Amino acid sequence: MTLFEQFQTIIGSIVFGFASMLIYTFFNRLFFNKKLIVFKLIFETILFCFIAYLYYIFISEYGSGIFNIFYIFSLILGSYLFYRFYAYYFESFFENIFSFLSKKLINPIKLKIKKIHAKLKVRKKYEKKIKQKNK
Repeated sequence: MTLFEQFQTIIGSIVFGFASMLIYTFFNRLFFNKKLIVFKLIFETILFCFIAYLYYIFISEYGSGIFNIFYIFSLILGSYLFYRFYAYYFESFFENIFSFLSKKLINPIKLKIKKIHAKLKVRKKYEKKIKQKNK
């Protein structure tokens, strides 16, 4: 393995650690304040298995299949750099996106569903009154 391949793999591991923590932050914001703990655990397991598989493919392609201890350190360094310097900004960005989507998309849909449900409930009561009068 050449020095360039080692350097490329170490820098790639730092970027991969950064990107994997970015995806995990997005995933956490997606399930934030939801009552879907069981689904979150299942999807979290699938997410980490997928990230590990992608990292394995990355190491085997760019590192010529040779695993070095410094790759793990650079992966951890990339994760640390993300959480130390960039996590707050990305979390607030994702929170703004999800609150905007909630206000503009999800809340109107919920309101329409509630209105339709209320109309169906009123209609059901009205049909019961008609049936009672016909008896």
